[in-house]
Amino acid sequence: MKTIKTILLSVAVIATILFSACGDSAPSKNYFSEAGLTLETFSNQELNNHLKKMEPLYNEMAFAVEKKDKGADARLSASFSDWLLQALSFKDSLPIEEQKKFDDVLEKINSKWVEKKNKLL
Repeated sequence: MKTIKTILLSVAVIATILFSACGDSAPSKNYFSEAGLTLETFSNQELNNHLKKMEPLYNEMAFAVEKKDKGADARLSASFSDWLLQALSFKDSLPIEEQKKFDDVLEKINSKWVEKKNKLL
């Protein structure tokens, strides 16, 4: 009986440690939406799929700001640069009438990103 109690107590302690360690590892709210960012839909489905990758990336940056995790800056900045360069590579595949809308979307995302990043520095 004592052995079972010891095992159950050990399992409870381990579970508590694991859950508390995971608790601060990912954003729990949608900072992307809170920032007023939305994703437009374009005629290029590959571009649309790529744009969707911004939401979790932005949420990760905002979470780093909230946690004052300055160590995340270099990694997140590199990820954002890679994302932006890949997004820009799709521009020429868009019809002329969509290119202005695309520029506006990227400008707004970039502006919000820089605003959030500056709070981390």
